[in-house]
Amino acid sequence: MLAGIASAKADLKSGRFTFRHPGPPPVVGAPDRRAQILERYGVYEQSVGDVYSLEGEAFRTAYNLIMEAALEQKLGATFWQRVNSEVKAQSDPAQYKLAPAH
Repeated sequence: MLAGIASAKADLKSGRFTFRHPGPPPVVGAPDRRAQILERYGVYEQSVGDVYSLEGEAFRTAYNLIMEAALEQKLGATFWQRVNSEVKAQSDPAQYKLAPAH
């Protein structure tokens, strides 16, 4: 857990906001609206693999708690709500701007 805190603080000191999540890395070339929206704010997500361990979970949880607190200070408490609203709006088929077929 302490390693996760130390790692998050080091990343923040270098100016990087990153959130770690379990699972495989994204598919290369596949559009990821959430990642694109987050990058506009200077926030990145990093897959840490899909093999569970108690130590890895403790590291990730501690790391993300530090990041979340710093992000709320910088971008406000409603940051994640804003991101989720943008993702939903961009994923809604009614919002797609399709050109008419001729």
